[in-house]
Amino acid sequence: RFEGALHLDELDEIALEMEDRFGTFPEVVETFLQLEKIRVLGSSLGFEFITEDAGEIKLKSGQHFKGDPSKIMKLIISNEGLSIQPKEPSILRFKPKSQTEKSRLKEIISLLLKIS
Repeated sequence: RFEGALHLDELDEIALEMEDRFGTFPEVVETFLQLEKIRVLGSSLGFEFITEDAGEIKLKSGQHFKGDPSKIMKLIISNEGLSIQPKEPSILRFKPKSQTEKSRLKEIISLLLKIS
């Protein structure tokens, strides 16, 4: 059911059902839910992929990118850890400030919400 979710509301609904049925989630399930949120947000914005490379998050915009370019420019200018390299203009690069995986995932979700 997670794979078929297209909106955050759907993910939240599935998570609530699971929590009602199985109780409090272990850390690995919480991580999975955060990754699913990134997938849904990234897909809805038209990113082809989101990967991590040496502590840097790469977000490749696809042909049908729906993010707001003015919001992206504001984030780059405000020094929020977002950049674009001239050699790869379709790839946004993000350097999260947090060191823990859980916090980094939350930063990525926050970034995607700011772009939309």
